[in-house]
Amino acid sequence: MKKSKKIISIIMAVVMMTLSVIVVSKTLFNNTPGNGNEEDKNIQGREQGVNPVDDKIIQSIDGKEELGRYVKEYVKNNALAFEKEINSLEEAYVEKTDSKSDSTGIATGTDTDYYKNNDQTNGVTEGDITITDGKYIYIYSDNKKNIRIIEADNDKLNEVGIIDILDNLEENTYTYNGKIYVYGDKLVCLMNTERMNSPYINGYENFIVNDCAYFDNCRDTIIVLYDISERDKPVFINKITVDNEYVQSRMVGNHLYVMTQKSFYDVLYGYMEEYGDNEENKEKIEDISYEELAGKVITKINGKEVSTDNIYCPDNEQSGEPSTCTVIALDINNDLNVTDNCTIIGSIDDVYVSEQFIYLFNRVSKNDDESRTSTYKELTDVIKFKYGDGNVEPYAKGNIDGTVNNQFSADEYDGYLRVVTTEYEYNMIYEPSDIEEFQDKYRNNVYVLDDKLNVYGRIEGLAEDERIYSARFMKDKGYFVTFRNTDPLFVVDFSKPDNPKILSELKVTGFSSYLHMWNDNLLLGIGMEANESGITNGVKLSMFDISDLNNTKEIAKYVEEDTEAYEALNNYKEILVDENKNLIGLEMSKDNNNRIEESTSTESNSTSYNSDKSSNYEKFIGYSQYYVLYRYDNNSFTELLKYDYNKFNNLKFTEFDYEKMYCDYRGLYIGNYLYIITMDKGVQAINLSDLSYGDNLIFN
Repeated sequence: MKKSKKIISIIMAVVMMTLSVIVVSKTLFNNTPGNGNEEDKNIQGREQGVNPVDDKIIQSIDGKEELGRYVKEYVKNNALAFEKEINSLEEAYVEKTDSKSDSTGIATGTDTDYYKNNDQTNGVTEGDITITDGKYIYIYSDNKKNIRIIEADNDKLNEVGIIDILDNLEENTYTYNGKIYVYGDKLVCLMNTERMNSPYINGYENFIVNDCAYFDNCRDTIIVLYDISERDKPVFINKITVDNEYVQSRMVGNHLYVMTQKSFYDVLYGYMEEYGDNEENKEKIEDISYEELAGKVITKINGKEVSTDNIYCPDNEQSGEPSTCTVIALDINNDLNVTDNCTIIGSIDDVYVSEQFIYLFNRVSKNDDESRTSTYKELTDVIKFKYGDGNVEPYAKGNIDGTVNNQFSADEYDGYLRVVTTEYEYNMIYEPSDIEEFQDKYRNNVYVLDDKLNVYGRIEGLAEDERIYSARFMKDKGYFVTFRNTDPLFVVDFSKPDNPKILSELKVTGFSSYLHMWNDNLLLGIGMEANESGITNGVKLSMFDISDLNNTKEIAKYVEEDTEAYEALNNYKEILVDENKNLIGLEMSKDNNNRIEESTSTESNSTSYNSDKSSNYEKFIGYSQYYVLYRYDNNSFTELLKYDYNKFNNLKFTEFDYEKMYCDYRGLYIGNYLYIITMDKGVQAINLSDLSYGDNLIFN
C-alpha cells in the first residue's frame, strides 16, 4: 500500500509540473450548422481588440499549430504518468455533475401561482428534470428515455403528450444526465450521449466499455428543440451536437448558455498503450502532426470545428486535468441558432452564473517537492466570462487557495465576487525507498475578488480540520457551515470588501448541507443531526435567527431520526422550498433493519401495505423511501404529510426487484395543489388546504 501511494505521488508530481497552460479559444458563429442549411458555415473568430482581457493575464496563442505543439508537449511529458497507474488518476478525478442542475418554466398565459424551481440567481434559470409552467408539468426521464407532459387541473391529472428522446438520435445511443427547459411554447432538452459501438481499439474489435470517451471521444452533448404549442403533439424543430460532455447550462431570456467539456486524456489513450513501453509511447507521439493533435481537442459543433482565430492562454503555473471546455450560446427563438461560443482547455469543476458573468472554477494542485517531503496543496483557478444577448467573451482570470464546495460557495455583489473555500493540504514524508508518514489537514478561507479577479480582501485559516458543507450569501452578508463533530455557522460581514469580518460563530450539533434564505431575519438549514462524536443519526431541519448578526441563534430544529436524505442533500434541486407558501419538501429514506429482524419468519410474502405492518418491500431492501412535507410556524417545524408511493398503492413484492421497489421523488405546486412526482412511476395530486388526495396518475 505504501509503495502504491509513492507511485501515485510521483505520477501526480509529473502531471502537476507539466499541466502549465489553460488555453481559452474564443470564436463566433455566423450561422448554425445543422439548421437545415447544408451549405458550409462560416465559423470565424472574434475581431482583434474586442476582448477586454488584460494581455498580461491572458495571452493570445496563434492557431492550430501552436495549439498542437502544446498538446504534443503535454502528451510526451505525461507518457510515464499514464504507463502504469492510469486507473489511480482516473479515480482521483471526481466529476460533480449535477450537484448543480435545474430550471424554471415560463407561464403560458396563466396567472396561477406555481413553483418556479429553486434557482440560485434571480433571472437566471437552471435546467431540471421536473418543471411546470403553471398549467402543465414536464417530466424528463433518463431511464425511460422520454419527456412526459401532464396537464394539472387542480386535483385532476391527465397525460396529454409524450416525447421519445431517442427518435432523433443515432441508433445505439445511450443517454444520461438530461435536463429540460420550457420557454413559452418551446421545450429544450439537453443530455449526454455515448455511442455504444466503439471502433477497433488496440487489437480488440467492437470493444465496449463503460467510459468509451477515453477511446473514441464518443461522449456528445445533444441539445434538442421541440415546438409544444400543441401539448398533445410535440414537434421536433432542431438538434445541435457538441462532441463534448454536458456539464451545466443556464437560460436567460430566450438565450441558452451551455457548458460542456471533453477530457484531454482522450488523446493519451488514443495514441499510447496503457501498459506499453514509455519510450515507445514517446516515439509514437513524436510522429503525430500538430494538426492532428489539435484536431483531437478542438470542439466540434454539428461536425464543424470551432475556429482557433482567437485562442487565449491564462498565465498559470499549475493546472488541473485539462479538458476542452466550451461555453455555447444558443437562441431558442431562432431554432437554436449558435450565436457565440468560447473554448477553454482546462477543467470545469463548478459553475456559478450571475446576471452578467459566468464563473468557471477549476480545481488545481501545487506540489512542493523537497528531499524527504512532498507537500500537495489544492487551489482554484477562476475564469470569468462576460455574457448577455447571446454573446460570450473572456473577461478575467484569477486564483485562490482551496477549493469550492459547490456553486453556492460563490456570489457576486456590487462588482465583487465573494468565495468561501476549503483548503486541503497533505504531506508525504519519505524514507529512502518508501513513504514513512502521511499527514493531511484542512482549513477554510473567505475571499473577495475584484472585477479582474484580483484578491481584494480575505480571511484565512478558519475552522481547522473541518470542511465547508454549505454556504449562502445575502447582499453584503455571507453564511457558511463547516463540520467535523459540530456545526459552526459562520456569519461574514462584506460591507467593507477589502476587510471582510467574521461577526459570529454559532456551534450546534449536526450540519446543514443546504442553506436557504427564508426571509431577511431567518435562515433555513437542511442537513443531518449528529452526536458529539460527529456520527449522524437523522435528517435535520434548522431555523436560524439572523436578525442580530453578532448573536445568531438556532430557534427551531426538527430531527427525523434514523433517516437519510442522500439525494436531496447532494442535489438541492430535489428540495422544494417556498417561504411564501410555507412549504418545505424533500425525499427521505429510513433504515428498517431493526423492524425486519423482529418480524417472524412465518409471515406471508403476500403481506400488503398497512400502517401497522412491515411491508415486503421493506423486508427485501431493508429501507423505505417517502416524500415528506413540512411547514414552519411559531419557531417550530410541523410535518404535514408523508407519502410512500409503494405503500400508498398497496404494492406487493415476492422477490427482490430494485427497479420496481426504488422510488425517486420530486415535489412542486400549482395554485393550491401539491404534485408529488415519483419518477418513472406516477404523479399524486394533493389539496394543500385540507391535505386531501386527488388524482393518482400511474404511468404506463
